[in-house]
Order: sequence, then structure tokens, then C-alpha cells
Amino acid sequence: MKYKRVLAVETSCDDTSVAIVKEDGLVEAMLSANQDDVHEPFGGVVPEIAGRSHSEKLIPLINKTLEQINYKWEDISGLVVTSRPGLVGSLIVGLVTVKTLAWTLQKNFIGINHIEGHIWAPFVFENEEEKVEIPSEFLSLIVSGGHTQLVHVTGVGQYKILGHTIDDAAGEAFDKFAKMMGLGYPGGYVIDQKAKLGNSNKYSFPRPMIRTSTLDFSFSGLKTAALKEISQLSMEEIKNITPDICASYQQAIVDVLVSKLKQAHEQFSNIPISVTGGVSANSLLRSEVAKWAHEKNLSYFFPKLKFCTDNAAMVGFAGIQKLKKGELSPQTLGPSPRSLPEDFSR
Repeated sequence: MKYKRVLAVETSCDDTSVAIVKEDGLVEAMLSANQDDVHEPFGGVVPEIAGRSHSEKLIPLINKTLEQINYKWEDISGLVVTSRPGLVGSLIVGLVTVKTLAWTLQKNFIGINHIEGHIWAPFVFENEEEKVEIPSEFLSLIVSGGHTQLVHVTGVGQYKILGHTIDDAAGEAFDKFAKMMGLGYPGGYVIDQKAKLGNSNKYSFPRPMIRTSTLDFSFSGLKTAALKEISQLSMEEIKNITPDICASYQQAIVDVLVSKLKQAHEQFSNIPISVTGGVSANSLLRSEVAKWAHEKNLSYFFPKLKFCTDNAAMVGFAGIQKLKKGELSPQTLGPSPRSLPEDFSR
């Protein structure tokens, strides 16, 4: 069966997103709604609130996305939905909605691993000028609020995890630090902006596991060191040091990420690299990876900023590639808070 375009749904955490994606990665339409204002008072995502918000927003977003480009259901070849990993309550909303649509409209659908969507995010585009040739093999650094992984990619569905976080993910480390500092949620963007005004050498934070031979990551020790640094200070004192401590903390995270990326790349012969996920929007990470790639004459890829955070476009692109290969999901498919064994291998 040919798949010209799919409608994709992403509800793995607190972003409700719907996109219509063509087989070459062209995003014809995408609408998303975040819940930052709802979760900010709690300093993080409240699962029950997230699930309820998805159930209120998803169907209207689907209808608006179709209306935006004047498409009817006959124009949609198949359906794609994030089925894992994530908050189970949030995943259920997207999965049940898509399974119901697939059953009612007699269309094929497939559930996609959210992390797999991030892997392909650098290759979705909104106009022909942004389109890039997808390499047959590349090294992907996935850095988000829930995941930090190094993955060797040799094709759609062909992944080998080289390293992953043994505790906190990089994005989680940013968010928890922002909460300590009273900077609000989500914290990554605010820290990035504050850091531009600070001195990254002012505070000496640890770089966990940076000298180990393993490609795994750890950020809990860094978070603990930051808490120790600021726990004795008043809010007024914290305010005065904010730019410097943000710059120093951010530099520590970026140093670890770039160091492990370089270490992983040594295993291969000049293959392209990509950095993806919410933290890939960080300006310091982008500049340091780009600088290194230029020095090594490496091809490198970042997602467009709107495709860094959770979005349906990346899920749709990964999904349509699998549908084209004949892969389908059954109506019995359920959500999973974790990746399944068949998604990745070590």
C-alpha cells in the first residue's frame, strides 16, 4: 500500500501535538498546545493534569489541523501515534483516539517510540529549501527532559544504543536546577538566556563520568553539587549570582554531552552526527557541536527549533517510513511507560 501522507499525534508528556506529514518529511501542517502555565506552579509535570488536558485539546487540534490546509480524511493515507515511552495517562489519550479513528475510518495505523521520533526530527522540513539528504548511517545524540542517549543509526528501525543516562537526563538536570533557582518551569530556555550574561568559569561544577571509558551519562551528582552551592544563600543572593551560576552549570552539562559525543564518534569512520531532543535547542550546545564538526569536517544535523521539543511531525515521519515497509500496529496495542525491547538493542 502506498502512503502519501499521514496524520500523526503526539501526547507522550504534556504537549498535545498533531501534524500532517508527507513521506519525504515535508510537514504540511502542525498544531501544538503546551501546558506550561498549568504545570509551572508545581515545578514539573503533574500526570493527572497532563492527561486531562490532552483529552480536552486533542480532537479540536485534529480538526483544526485538517481544516488549516483544507484536507478531508480521504486525503490521509494512514495514522501514526506515540505509544511509548511516556506518561501512561497521556499516552492513553493519543492512542485510544488514533485507534478509534483507524477503526472508524478503516485506515492503517502504527504506534511509534517517542525516542525514535526524536532521532528523525532533524530531517523533517516545512519547505523544499530546508530539505536535507538523509545519511545512510549517523550517530545521534538524543537529549531531552526524559532521555539522554547515544544511538548508532543505520536506517529506520535499525538502532544500537551506545550509551544512556544512568540517572537524571540532561533536560531533567536543567529543569531541576531552574526549580532550585526559582526560575520557573520549564527551565532550559531560561537558563540558556541567563547564562549568556554570565561567566561560565565562576563556579566549578563536576563533570560526572566525563573521563570514564563508558558512553553512559550521569547528571545527579551535578544537580547535588548545585543544590549544595545555593542551599546556604538567600533568594536575594541567588538573584545576584544567577547569570554566573547558570553559565557555569550549563557549561558543565554541555561539556559532558560534547565529550561523550566525541568519544562515541571515535568508534566510527567520519560518519555524520545529529543532536536532537528538547535540549538540542540550547544555544551553547549547538555552537560547541557545530564548532567541533567544522574542525573535523563532519556533516551535522540539528532539528529546526520548533521540532526540538515534543512534536507530532517527527513522530509522523518515523511512522510513515515504517508504514511504507509494511509495518502496522494492531488494535490491541497498548501504551508503555518504557521503551520496548524490540525498539533498540545494545
